Amino acid sequence: MYIKLTNSQKRTAELFLLSLNCAKTTKRVVPTEIGAVEPESQAIIGRVPGGWVNGKSPQQITEALIKFDPEIDMHLIGKPVRIRSLAYLDEQRKPSAHFRLVEEKLTADGVVKETKPYKATEPNIELPVQISPKGNQTSDDLVQKFVMHKIYQVVHLDGLSFDFLLKLCQEIQPLGFVRVNGGIKGNEPLILRREGLPAFAYLRGRVDGDKYCCTLHLTHTELKAPTE
Repeated sequence: MYIKLTNSQKRTAELFLLSLNCAKTTKRVVPTEIGAVEPESQAIIGRVPGGWVNGKSPQQITEALIKFDPEIDMHLIGKPVRIRSLAYLDEQRKPSAHFRLVEEKLTADGVVKETKPYKATEPNIELPVQISPKGNQTSDDLVQKFVMHKIYQVVHLDGLSFDFLLKLCQEIQPLGFVRVNGGIKGNEPLILRREGLPAFAYLRGRVDGDKYCCTLHLTHTELKAPTE
């Protein structure tokens, strides 16, 4: 993923973000007698034309997968797959369908505070990401205030961007975690991809001689003590 970063001197460089972890931000659940349960998923693979799934209903496909192994065909091994779908099963291993995406806001106690239809967000990193003059956090403050859900390593693309990042890391290393924002005015949380969650972003830089390490930390969860 490419991103443009503007430093405090208003100079901009194009950089690359390398993900250091994989976070799951959405899940599918089905209502049951014991509450909402995330259904089990099982891959169904076939070929076009033909295939053992042709003419079968989702219920028949599910029953066939439970009793036998019809998806294993020695004549199809090594041939290109053109269909791949998922069958979602509940706790009784029955197919679940017709999911409705919603967005939930929780209180500090984990109770649902607000539920509304999910609306896909659009990324806002087409414009350069700007370093904010305020909102910096020390390491101790950051781990006590926020839950980090995504970390990217910021990588240079050429010699000029290497010099840009090396100098930037030298400047921000004494500051701890520096806040970065997106948008035209540079005051919006970052949205890196479509359907992504708006996240507060903090940049950390470390330098060892002529080597640097620059990481971008994202969070959308603030730690709050539950009310008594």
